[in-house]
Amino acid sequence: VKASLAEWARVLETTPMDIWLELPTLKPPLVFAGIYRRWRTPDGEEADLVAFHERTRAAAAAHKRILLMGDFNLDRDRLRDPAYYRRNLANLNAEALEEEMGFAYLGPAGPTFHSFGTFNGERRAACLDHAYGLGLDSSPATVSILPHASSDHSPILATIAAQDRQVKGLKQVYLRNLGKVHPAALQASLSSRALDGVLEPEDPDDA
Repeated sequence: VKASLAEWARVLETTPMDIWLELPTLKPPLVFAGIYRRWRTPDGEEADLVAFHERTRAAAAAHKRILLMGDFNLDRDRLRDPAYYRRNLANLNAEALEEEMGFAYLGPAGPTFHSFGTFNGERRAACLDHAYGLGLDSSPATVSILPHASSDHSPILATIAAQDRQVKGLKQVYLRNLGKVHPAALQASLSSRALDGVLEPEDPDDA
């Protein structure tokens, strides 16, 4: 399976914020970037975003078709909301990707985040998970929001019409089967990881 996976996808670059893969078996080839933009100080978050845009510019100069997907932690629906405290970062991202580099926002349309707790007396909902495409005009993507799993973020799925050379030994999985999770094994796995930084925030927006 590892050999088949290496044939199907080649890792181009990894950083704490993103991983870049080339999918050479697709016709034409596609570069995919999975993103998780973490919470930091405002200056640190802007520096992370600017560095991500530099990597994206380099990828766009070298590849014709690119799909960006992931948790940007920026509310797409509040770009023009003066009360949104991350509006400047959200607009910085939209301007760099869409206006400067020519990426198209593919979706989703609707909130992907639903807070477990309340903040100022209300439960938050926001469109924090995005998909952007470059050079996909001939094979447009559709982006769907999948059912909730164990996270306050709903996973998103992008579907692209493309020809793929068959690679043996790979299996496509679309939904998580939590019924097969063994509680003791899951608890042991979580206990071995340093989760204080993840579980410490009290503001649901920082979770």
